[in-house]
Amino acid sequence: MKHQGIVLIYEWEREKERQFRRFCEIKDIKVKSISPDLYSETMGVLAEISGIRKNGKQDLGGKLGEEMMVFAGMDSEKIGHFLDTCYMAGIRSVQLKAVITPYNIFWNSRQLYQELKKERESLLSTRSENTEDL
Repeated sequence: MKHQGIVLIYEWEREKERQFRRFCEIKDIKVKSISPDLYSETMGVLAEISGIRKNGKQDLGGKLGEEMMVFAGMDSEKIGHFLDTCYMAGIRSVQLKAVITPYNIFWNSRQLYQELKKERESLLSTRSENTEDL
C-alpha cells in the first residue's frame, strides 16, 4: 500500500516518537527513524525514492545532537496541515525541519543538518538585528 508521504525523524525521545508514530499511522504517513549509522546515506535513499541507489557508506560520526524531521512525497499545503494537526494533537514541535527537494536529494543527513543549522542561525541573527533597530 502506498503511503500519503514519508517523514524521516532523527534523534527523537522514545515517548514522543511513539506518540508521533500513532498519529502518522492514522494519517497513513510512513515514519522512518534514521539511526546515526545511516547518516552518510543520501536523503533520496532514506526516503525510499525510486531510482536512487544506496552509496553503502556507513557513518561513524555519532549523533547530531538534536531532533530533526524531513518530509518526502508531500506538498507544502499538506505539510502545513500535517504540522498544524500535530500541534493540535499535542506533539511537541521540532525546530529543524526540511523537505526533500531536487536540490538536496543527494545530500546526506549531516549535510542537511548543517544547512538547517546555518539557516536557523541566519534567521536568529536577522531577528536580533531587526529588534535592535526598534
